[in-house]
Amino acid sequence: MLLLLLNFPQTLSFRMSAAEFASTFIGGALGGIGCVACGQPFDTGSTLRKLISHKILVKTKMQTFPELYQKDGFARCMASIYKTEGFRGLYAGSVGALLTNCAENSILFSARSSTIAGVALFQKKNKNDLSNLEMAVAGSGAAFFSSIAVCPTEMIKNRMQATAELQKSGKFSFKERVSVSSTVRQILSEGYTAPFRGLVGTWGREMPGYLVLFYSFAFCQNMFAQNTKLSSGMNAALSGGIAGGAYWLCMLPIDVVKSRQQVLSIGSKHPIRFLDCLKDIKR
Repeated sequence: MLLLLLNFPQTLSFRMSAAEFASTFIGGALGGIGCVACGQPFDTGSTLRKLISHKILVKTKMQTFPELYQKDGFARCMASIYKTEGFRGLYAGSVGALLTNCAENSILFSARSSTIAGVALFQKKNKNDLSNLEMAVAGSGAAFFSSIAVCPTEMIKNRMQATAELQKSGKFSFKERVSVSSTVRQILSEGYTAPFRGLVGTWGREMPGYLVLFYSFAFCQNMFAQNTKLSSGMNAALSGGIAGGAYWLCMLPIDVVKSRQQVLSIGSKHPIRFLDCLKDIKR
């Protein structure tokens, strides 16, 4: 595969200059930091909500422990976290979230340059002439690579976010203070493949999700440019917001399953299969 990539024609090369790679990689990492700073409290609540109704932070808690938060709404879940764990509780798992978002965005946008070249080669087009759908397909292909980094780092984040609920529900008792290093040790004690539990679910969320996101972003950006007088910055911000909403609208069910796989398998050397987890949620 490496030799194949290195021998593509230079006009559609997969190679980037060091400056292009650095700017893409660092830009993606900084974007990831911004996402964590703004969105981590909501992710905490959402994870909890997914773990619990199948609800951990607000997203993680609610996804993983629905039995604890099923009757509560999103706002009450956040209020409960603040009351029991304080302001720091809303940022539980932030280091893991930083690792996740920096790794994801850096790899995603670096790989996307290569997948765009690959799509252009396959379609026998100049990469500047690719349609919105073809560009979205390239983004989806890049997500295959970023998912490999996202899966283990997101597992660390989700487990750190779900600490209180895991202990409260009696599913697991922590013997030491929960930190990134202790969480990594716990995951590795479950086997060397344990960090990649939920990888199928991550691919199932990220690849179609980024197809939707990149296509929605390009579609909205073109539509707003033609029909409104928005500045380019406001156009990009609004289009990005809509695209992000479309991503989660389509992919949240898969994310629920993945969160439960990663968190509820704690302490076991046997992973929870995606389909088994899906059947459990359905029941």
